[in-house]
Amino acid sequence: MKRVLFVISVFVLIIFTSCSGFLSNRETGISLRLPGSKSKRGITDGDVVEFFYTVKCENISNNINITEYGKTGDVLFFDNLVPGHYTISGEAFSDEDRTDLKYKGSVETDVILGEVTNVKLVLKSIESNDEQVEPVLTI
Repeated sequence: MKRVLFVISVFVLIIFTSCSGFLSNRETGISLRLPGSKSKRGITDGDVVEFFYTVKCENISNNINITEYGKTGDVLFFDNLVPGHYTISGEAFSDEDRTDLKYKGSVETDVILGEVTNVKLVLKSIESNDEQVEPVLTI
């Protein structure tokens, strides 16, 4: 009887260990799709057909601060994140040197172990201080 309990215990331990390894190997991160040229509805910046983005992912309690760069139509992915509460902030520039800031915004989200969080980030024109203005770019 003791031998049977020992075998069952070892079997349960092996299954638990393999399952916990499986869960920890799943990707944990944040994904953002930058607007493509067809999704830039309502933009009134004349000849600007492409924007250049700076997107920051920050978790103060775990001292995480990651910056990714992209352009119109790119997908940004912040991977291997520690589960917790994050602030995602973005800026859209009309030039590749990122000196002509047009839109900015931020959003807060939670990252859960083993899940990819898709984030919707609304960027508002820096030329308007009116909170009632429709968002121009949505990531």
